[in-house]
Amino acid sequence: GGAEGGDRRWEMEKGACVELVGFLNSVQKKSALEEADCLVFPTFYESEAQPLVLLEAMSAGLPVITTSWRGVPEILPEGYCGVVTPRSAAEFAQEILRVNEHQLSDKLRAHFNRHFDTKKHLCALLVLLLGEATRAQV
Repeated sequence: GGAEGGDRRWEMEKGACVELVGFLNSVQKKSALEEADCLVFPTFYESEAQPLVLLEAMSAGLPVITTSWRGVPEILPEGYCGVVTPRSAAEFAQEILRVNEHQLSDKLRAHFNRHFDTKKHLCALLVLLLGEATRAQV
């Protein structure tokens, strides 16, 4: 079936569905990430840099399907298979149908823990700040 009127949920083959959730506050987002099977982030936003929603999904161990737009792939593990060509509906559809075959959850969660957890970010920020403070004194 398809969406009719203002429907934001589409039923698909084998009982699967796609739901466009729009803006969520932090409590709603946490709940949505816990309930989701994967995050589809079809960005081609001109100024995209490091989308926080990808880091949040990885932190939750949620498989991600996104685009090769700008720096987005740099957030993901090298060779990650859930990256598709921007604006390619066919590639997105193919990856959505195959997301469970790839067993991406554990790989993404481990990558997040190695590269993006709070302690690592704070340590990197401290190194940068101390470096700037040292340069300012010279």
